[in-house]
Amino acid sequence: QIDLETITSIFKRYQIAEFLKHQLRLRGAYKVFIIGTFYACMKNVETSIAGNNNSYSFHDDYNVGHNGNSHTQTITNEADVDSALNDWIRLSDFGDGVNYLRVVAPRNFTFSFAKLRSVAGGSYVKLPGWIINKNAIVNIKNDDSLCFVYSVLASLYPALKDANRVSNYKHLLSKLKYENKAMEIKDIGKFERDNGLAINVF
Repeated sequence: QIDLETITSIFKRYQIAEFLKHQLRLRGAYKVFIIGTFYACMKNVETSIAGNNNSYSFHDDYNVGHNGNSHTQTITNEADVDSALNDWIRLSDFGDGVNYLRVVAPRNFTFSFAKLRSVAGGSYVKLPGWIINKNAIVNIKNDDSLCFVYSVLASLYPALKDANRVSNYKHLLSKLKYENKAMEIKDIGKFERDNGLAINVF
């Protein structure tokens, strides 16, 4: 019932995604609690039902500040930002229980950030020097959320040189069954079953 394109356009106009991606570069992985308040028009449901259900009729001069659903999103890489904003739109409740609101313009956004300290695969993180110097770890330089999958591929299909380059493994992604998101400990069992593998995480 909500005009999703309008919200998407608002996010683009106010560079919300760019702001959240910049925070990722400043803070590292984080959780963010988003509250959005909007000006909106009330949909005239009776007119809509009596006429064409595909047409929208709005009361004139009925502008309200409306709170979207506020909830926490986990951001570990830039791909998570776009996914999080799409989820925020999809899960937000813009109805008042009887009629529906059409968002016209944003009033304000509030972002509350918390440092993420979860056990999950994500993107590339530079290792401490004492680990690098051992030359015993393959640390793949990916910029998406598939660090875990690349690591498994690196074990199954060892690169002859430059083992840390993600280009050695991207063409092999179709060899495994996985979800396009950061791997969490609780999901490894399913990954093992889907791919006939046994994996140890230290």
